[in-house]
Formats: sequence, structure tokens, C-alpha cells
Amino acid sequence: MQKVKLKQSKAGFIRAQSDDLPAAEIVKKAKAAGITITVHTVHTTRSMARKTGKTMGATTLAGPAQTDKQSDAARSEQQDTQQFVKLVMALGLRRSEEVLAQIREKLASL
Repeated sequence: MQKVKLKQSKAGFIRAQSDDLPAAEIVKKAKAAGITITVHTVHTTRSMARKTGKTMGATTLAGPAQTDKQSDAARSEQQDTQQFVKLVMALGLRRSEEVLAQIREKLASL
């Protein structure tokens, strides 16, 4: 059975280009690579990349995605805290304090 080589997606091709390269130049490069895109496609893909925080060339586009990452970190920390409280409740306060003391000793020895 013959292997089929997958073509690079249009969006992947656009994101692989430098973000300071003009859209018209990207269209020319794509044509040379056998990919048909328009300037509008380049602008749309770049816009979506900014919104999702995907990388363009060697730089990462900052935007609303940065705020989303911070929100995700805050949610994760809150979930960890809730899980810790549940564990303390399940073990009991005295046993939890003993476990924390053991952890402190191990950390101090590092």
C-alpha cells in the first residue's frame, strides 16, 4: 500500500510565516508551494491566531488568550484548594497536620 503525503493546511502555512511578512508576500510564497490562498485568508487566519494565542513564525501573538491563561490558572488553583480541603476533611485535622509536618521536614532536608 502506498503512503499518501498529507499537504500542509492553509492556516498552518500562514502561521508558519513571520508575522511581519506582508499578506501579499505570503500569498506569493503559498502559490510557489502549490497552495492557493487569498490575502483575505491570510488576514483572517492571523486574526484568529491572535485570538487563540497561536504562534506566528518565531513570535507569539499576545491578546485575549493571555487573559484566558491567567483565568485557567486561577481556576486550577481554586480547584486544587477545594481538593485539599476535601482531603483534610476526609483525613481529619490531626492526621492532616501530621502529614504536613512530614512534608515540611522533607522539604527542609532538600
